Amino acid sequence: MKGNPEGACSFFQNEYMLDYQISQLRKPHIAVMDRITMGGGAGLSMNGPFRIATERTVFAMPECAIGLFPDVGASRFLNDLPYRMGMYMALTGARLKGAEVKAAGLATHFIESGHLSRLEPQLDALGPKARDWSVVDAVLKEAEALSAHPPMEEFMKKMNAVSSIFGKNSLAQVVEALHSGEPEHRELCQECLNAMGRGSPLSMALVFEQLTRLRDTDLANCLEIEFRLAQRCSRGDADFWEGVRAVLIDKDQNPKWKYPSIDKVPDDVVQELFEQRADLKSLNLQPRAKM
Repeated sequence: MKGNPEGACSFFQNEYMLDYQISQLRKPHIAVMDRITMGGGAGLSMNGPFRIATERTVFAMPECAIGLFPDVGASRFLNDLPYRMGMYMALTGARLKGAEVKAAGLATHFIESGHLSRLEPQLDALGPKARDWSVVDAVLKEAEALSAHPPMEEFMKKMNAVSSIFGKNSLAQVVEALHSGEPEHRELCQECLNAMGRGSPLSMALVFEQLTRLRDTDLANCLEIEFRLAQRCSRGDADFWEGVRAVLIDKDQNPKWKYPSIDKVPDDVVQELFEQRADLKSLNLQPRAKM
């Protein structure tokens, strides 16, 4: 907003390169997602092999609320989730809590926070044995076995509903499904409609295209395209400036989005945001020997 898009570009470049470096580590990277894990914190967690959720974990990708899009490799890790949970979380900013984070496929282990203080020295004591990731996994599973696991039946029902609603071929069909949902899904549908009603219509259209277009794309290329989109958003080509103003700076919670509703967002505007241009920088990420 101060006319320094290069500063934003540098920030996103460093962030995405770090996320990619985490994915390339030979050493076992263990993210303890204890309490809030959102946005950049998700990038630091989800791109590593071991991700611990606790009963205090709150995971979300709320970028549409500030006119951005789920980045930091979300094009890859949200697409990896079952039941179209990734599309649901990206469009609504829904928060998953505790054991739900593992049930959705975001965490690899669920360990109660009370066991964490004993877990770290156990991992430290592995020494060179930690080169074998199966040994690390065994230690984490041992701590997991000591944790009480809440019932997941209701959450599994929710994931099945999410799959039927958010597995549509277009954003318009998703919205239609939310408006005409089965009676047993009305509460979920209304929650989604309320959340999407607060987000940027342009961001949601961009997100649907992002996750659809990049469904089978590797992390390096996902980050490359996300970097392209982030530069465009930072230059004012989307709703990022206005979302940050309304939610984080003035905090009036009354953003004036570029388009009043999802159905008013021109498809050519969305498609153009993905195009490579000479004035946009690249990350030039290359798979390399594991660090």
